[in-house]
Amino acid sequence: EQMAEVGPYIELGEKLGSFQGQLAQGRVDTVEVEYSGDVAELKVAPITIAVLKGILAPVREAVNLVNASSIAQELGIKVIESKVARSRDFASAVTVRVKGVTDRLVAGAVFHGRQPRIVRIDDFMLEAIPDGCTLLLHNHDQSGVVGTVGTILGDAGINISRMQLALHESRGEACMLVNINQDPGEKVLAALRDTKNMIAVQVLEL
Repeated sequence: EQMAEVGPYIELGEKLGSFQGQLAQGRVDTVEVEYSGDVAELKVAPITIAVLKGILAPVREAVNLVNASSIAQELGIKVIESKVARSRDFASAVTVRVKGVTDRLVAGAVFHGRQPRIVRIDDFMLEAIPDGCTLLLHNHDQSGVVGTVGTILGDAGINISRMQLALHESRGEACMLVNINQDPGEKVLAALRDTKNMIAVQVLEL
């Protein structure tokens, strides 16, 4: 019964950790995992371990749910786990903040009982399915960016299966998570990075 409840959050935790691990630009000093809402009532230790597995997988071979905690300790990573009774926006949410060379926050929730979603990336709010090859694009909020992205990918024969957009109005910046059917390759990534009003382009495997 416990696994039926915790299992979807273990999957979510690993996805959030993988997101963070692939975006980390060097040393990770601290990993903070906050559980809010219904998930805070569960035994969350396996979820935290799944987060660590996702974070460490890009830098350590053979990391798994058994050894992830000990590897994090070996690397000197401080792990902070906290619980909040109520979630502000969702019935349950898991928030993972990584501090080190970069400081980044990613939050997720489980929809309809089993479906993991990324619901926040730093200050951008969205609802994205973390699945397969995914582009994370950060751009100035100007017209034409989404169309140009679609054209570049289409010309390269890359299919977009899903696209989620988020806006930070006060900064005039936007964020996109784009699920695609294949690795775009360096030529396509270079074209996307050269797009007018583009700030950053990163490719993830979720």
